[in-house]
Amino acid sequence: MIRRLTRPLWLLLAAVFLVEAWLWDRLTDFGHWLRDRLPFEAFKRWVARRIETIPPWGALLLFLIPVIAVQPLKLASLYLMTHGHLMLGALGFVSIKIVGFGLVAFLFDLTRDKLMTFGWFVWLYDHVIALRKKASAFVSPYKTALKAWMADVKLRAIALMGGRPGRPSRLARLRARIRGR
Repeated sequence: MIRRLTRPLWLLLAAVFLVEAWLWDRLTDFGHWLRDRLPFEAFKRWVARRIETIPPWGALLLFLIPVIAVQPLKLASLYLMTHGHLMLGALGFVSIKIVGFGLVAFLFDLTRDKLMTFGWFVWLYDHVIALRKKASAFVSPYKTALKAWMADVKLRAIALMGGRPGRPSRLARLRARIRGR
């Protein structure tokens, strides 16, 4: 009975973890894209040189600064949500989460080699990667079932609109005819 009740909780936690991992990957890529497009070549070289010269504990501090800095902002967003400004607080929370997460992911990418000199950090990193694989394996059957269900819903919607798979529906043909005039 307990297992039946906890399975949805584990599924939710695994899904949240995978969303965070997906965000990490996308935001790291975005950080690289942004870095490559910033016109401040001298500034970028200066930052890269500074990161190369700092000791591992300095890299750890640099990596932790955004983590610590966003916490008060998240609390302020929660305060707004609890005091009647739900949308503003939620928007602020999500924005802060994304910006903070992106900055941490970008800084981790820059400081990874120095951070990996700490044995405890390597242990933690390896465990997070293993947890990510376990979460992905746990969620995988549900993702497959959801994709199949969504494909079925799409086929039913197409049939409802009078179309067939691979052929535009009546509504799509009508829209194309109207646009063509």
